[in-house]
Amino acid sequence: MIYTAKTGKVRFEAYEVSGVGDTRKIESEVVVRVIPSEAELKPNENVFSVIVKTHANSSGSHTFLIRASIDGKTIEDWLRVLVAKSPNPCFASLYPPEIEHPNVVKVKAGESAEVNIVLHTRESQPGIVRFTVYRVKEVYEKKEIPMPNGLSVEVIPSERLVSPHGTYIFKLRISSDSSLRPGRYVFCINFSGAIGRGWSWITVNVI
Repeated sequence: MIYTAKTGKVRFEAYEVSGVGDTRKIESEVVVRVIPSEAELKPNENVFSVIVKTHANSSGSHTFLIRASIDGKTIEDWLRVLVAKSPNPCFASLYPPEIEHPNVVKVKAGESAEVNIVLHTRESQPGIVRFTVYRVKEVYEKKEIPMPNGLSVEVIPSERLVSPHGTYIFKLRISSDSSLRPGRYVFCINFSGAIGRGWSWITVNVI
């Protein structure tokens, strides 16, 4: 719903992006539309609906940018949608699971570090969740690139049974060798399973 004391015309657009805060459009098998997409605003009276359409083979967590243009001004917000195949292929939630962790971790070459990964399952389905972590070139990218010699990153435990509306703590363990070259290394954290699929990113600064 949009609350405004002014009249005017509003126009909506929505498309998938790599994550919250990103504005770059990516290809998607899931379609999100705001109905109506254009309307004349009336003070404190406008109501809009979000319609989600999925492909038969769609699954995982998807993030959409919703942009409203009002009288030359732009308002942006992000919506995360979970599409799960099992056990109900038609299941979709506007409150998918999410994970919290530091964006950046510093570690000295030759030392190790651990940080918490907090998983909030929210309105997901019960089942096994699995974590994988791999190196990528930059934040929001998902293409795996080779790991540097002397650096290992893993989630502990890598999998466990979870339930809806739960909070679970995992450990991200970073181990480095004294020969590791100082620099910035970006990693993609992926979770998958009955709760759906999602991605997050963390930067490891080796000093």
